[in-house]
Formats: sequence, structure tokens, C-alpha cells
Amino acid sequence: MEKINFLPQWYKNNKTRKINSIVKNIIVVLLIVSAILFIKSINLRNKLNTLTHRHESIQKQADTNKTTKMVKDTSILMSMEAFLEMEHDYKGEIIFENTILEKNYINLKLKIQHINTYFDFIKKIENDNKYRIVDLTVPCSKTSNEFNITVEVVK
Repeated sequence: MEKINFLPQWYKNNKTRKINSIVKNIIVVLLIVSAILFIKSINLRNKLNTLTHRHESIQKQADTNKTTKMVKDTSILMSMEAFLEMEHDYKGEIIFENTILEKNYINLKLKIQHINTYFDFIKKIENDNKYRIVDLTVPCSKTSNEFNITVEVVK
């Protein structure tokens, strides 16, 4: 048997219209939400692209900064090497105990055999145009044979 109900036709039509309008409203809301999500995803992709480009440019800039710093550090090391070549001039008379490189400065702790060697060594550094004496510890007595010297590398 068929379902038999005694509802009027206008009531049945209103009910189907309400259901159809609810379905249409849900479809419209879903379309709007999907459009918003699509626009948001495009926006996020653009932001991601700009960030990757920024990252690449910062990376390139950091690489160029590293190469320039390496060149500067190399020049300091070359000056340090030239400075340590003075040790060959005073072979056995000056012993380099400790050497520290900081930026443009060379800190040395030296042992000398004679006080005259100390004066000759300082005079040779002063006459050289590559270095400037910043700090110098004078031996306290003629028997003391250790002194510290801080030299700035002049570029």
C-alpha cells in the first residue's frame, strides 16, 4: 500500500521548498567557503614565494659577506706570517710563547735572552709600516726575560 496521509498539497509543497532552499543555501555557503579558501591558498603561495626569494637574497648577501670577511682575515694572517718571519732574524734570542689574533690585533707573549734584543725587536716593529704597537709590557729588570706586546695590523 501506498502511504496515505491527509496533508494538504500546499503544505507538502512548502516543505519541499524549504528543503530545497536549505540545500541551495548550504551549496552557496560551501561555494563561498571554497572560494575564500582558494583565494587564501593563492595568497599564502605568493607569500611563500616572496619569502623564498628573500631567503635566497639574504643567503647570497651572507655568502658575499663571508667572502669579504675571509679576505680581511687572510690579510691579517698574511701580516701575522710576515710578523712571525721576524723570529728568523732573532733565531734563539726571542722565543714566541703565546700568540693570539683578535680582529686587527696580534697579542704576543715573548721570552728574550738579552735586553738589547728586546730594544732591537721593538725598534724593528716601530720602523715597519705594517704594524703599530698598542700595548707593551717592559721587563721589570735586566734579569726578567718575559714581556707581552700587542700590535695592531695597519692596512
